[in-house]
Amino acid sequence: YSRVHPLYDTDSFPYFSIPRVANDPVGDQSNRLSMQMALDYLRQHPGEAILTDVRKVVWLYGWHKVPRSFANSSPKWDAAEHRVVDVASLRPARQDVLYTVYWVPVLALFLWGVWRSRSLARNLLPVYAFLGANAVTVALTFADTRYRLEAEPLIAALAAFAGVDVATSLWGAPGNAALAPGHAKWLLGVTAHPIDDPRRHLVQGMRALCEAPDLGKPALPASREPGGIVPTLVNR
Repeated sequence: YSRVHPLYDTDSFPYFSIPRVANDPVGDQSNRLSMQMALDYLRQHPGEAILTDVRKVVWLYGWHKVPRSFANSSPKWDAAEHRVVDVASLRPARQDVLYTVYWVPVLALFLWGVWRSRSLARNLLPVYAFLGANAVTVALTFADTRYRLEAEPLIAALAAFAGVDVATSLWGAPGNAALAPGHAKWLLGVTAHPIDDPRRHLVQGMRALCEAPDLGKPALPASREPGGIVPTLVNR
């Protein structure tokens, strides 16, 4: 798995030879045999299995996408060596380069944002739980980059905490430091209170964002009803 999956599509390049069973037209016996082989591997090599799961999570957030895309790849399954071989000198394809240029800064801001928002850690527990559940799912299946898509909105939201610091250091606009608390209120308003009216929390978060850069201006009315806030936002 560690040799094949980060580089190639698993459908085209299997990790081991698929067992064949005679008189098994629908593949039921082959599936049972494959499952037994997998369970035997887990019992015999628990350390390797755990290490592989950790590697999957690292690949999920790594600097390159999984599986990779190469401009000059010609891999094939070598039955004698029981692995995938590639005689070409692998060179990343254009889409791999673009992915890395985009993702690495976001990843750095995300890690910085997790530290930056540590004072709100208790309130952000649902966000951390969702990210953890996504990592566990990948550890149990495959570390394809596409399996991270459902977590990327939250990754971007946490990265915005650090983005405020970067913007403040670059442009030094007064009041930018207050964006982080306002952003946190918006994030919590979207993710918290699942049985309450989410629109009210979203509007309150929008109100906090609108207030944050204008520290010298009077605060908006402290109404908790959407009808009392939305017209004020529109007028402003």
